[in-house]
Amino acid sequence: MKTFLAIGLMCISAPRALSAYEYHLTDLGLPPGFVLAKASAINNQQQIVGRVEDAKQLTHAFIWENGSMRLLDMPENSLSVASDINEFGEIVGTMLSNGQRHAFISRNDAPLRIGLIDEFPHLGGKHNFVPGVSIDNQSRVAFRIYADDEHQGSVLWNERTPIHFGLLAAGATCHASTINNQGHIGGQLFQRDGRSSAFLWHDGIITDLGTLGGTRAGITGLNDMGVAIGWSTINANDLSQAHAFIQIDGEMHDLGTLHGEHTRAYDINNANQIVGFSKNAQKRWSAFVWENYELTDLNSEIDPSLGYRLISSNGINDRGDIIAVSIRDNESRACLLSPKQPNAISSKQGSIHSDSENDVSTITPRLTRFEHSTANDAFRIEFQGSPDGVYLIEASTDLINWRPIGTANNNQGHLSLIDPVPGATQLRFYRAIQTD
Repeated sequence: MKTFLAIGLMCISAPRALSAYEYHLTDLGLPPGFVLAKASAINNQQQIVGRVEDAKQLTHAFIWENGSMRLLDMPENSLSVASDINEFGEIVGTMLSNGQRHAFISRNDAPLRIGLIDEFPHLGGKHNFVPGVSIDNQSRVAFRIYADDEHQGSVLWNERTPIHFGLLAAGATCHASTINNQGHIGGQLFQRDGRSSAFLWHDGIITDLGTLGGTRAGITGLNDMGVAIGWSTINANDLSQAHAFIQIDGEMHDLGTLHGEHTRAYDINNANQIVGFSKNAQKRWSAFVWENYELTDLNSEIDPSLGYRLISSNGINDRGDIIAVSIRDNESRACLLSPKQPNAISSKQGSIHSDSENDVSTITPRLTRFEHSTANDAFRIEFQGSPDGVYLIEASTDLINWRPIGTANNNQGHLSLIDPVPGATQLRFYRAIQTD
């Protein structure tokens, strides 16, 4: 019997049914001297990070907050790209110095180099791949790292003891690209012959998820329930016809396309809304949002009189705010799409740091234990939350249709509930919703 347990920060409203002009659009603007901006990530505080480029394709990391954009302080005027931000405003990304690309973490505008990614002379710019660096709410950072003269592996970095992994037998290597708040890492597993597949890493165990039928694939996003998204070629090595996928319980499900031949997924939130881009045979790009097993062109959800053409959506937070790449007057712009009916999230969202194990007043529901009884096929779920919180537990078999199974017992923030009928299905998801 295989049962998947997922407890974490969850939306307390059902996914929205999209209709015309569902989003307000905000142009993030440009600092003087730069010609384009691309946003990479957004947190639940609507802090957005990314990069701006000048006419020479030289890049600089930025943060946008409270309605304005500013450049991050970087040492020696290094070229830089910000790729992720957590709920505490810690920013990670890539910087270029003396022909070497380094991962960095920035707290309060004080960047710290945390690992050499590779010796490559470019950062940003057209056709120059920017390695992904990802951070969770416990300040753990995942990225690919330069291991020696021949290999690259991956690292789970923290300030105490970084964990290196991903140098496998027969020359295979793992390139990490994303991490969730449970410490799960996803990315791309490369074979020596150039083939690749999607992989997941947790507690030292690497799981090869394969592909959708082609010879290349990778994971680009993970939510806190362990649901992964990514891309895969369908036939052989044709990246121009790769498709986005969602992975649930080890199985990939093709998201399809928007009247086209190519999709790629970039981010997923805890409401299982996915964003990315789709491209048709005429090379027309469209940003999309996926929910309820349906792709929606985001261009149909904004006012066309604004003059923006959304070509890719790169990030989404739990409210449903989306960051997008757009074209307006032949210029590339970074935009924030704010839903007119945002997802409702816990007011205690985001804070999983604590000065004490007993201080859980600012901790979102966090799984501490689950136990299956073979005698009566019941499942006991235990998690931490607010000492005075009331938590409704819901169950689902498809992450779309949820039904309540009871209210958790709360013993000073230590919560528990027994589900008596998980054996009715081979796949079982749970979520905790704070109702008070």
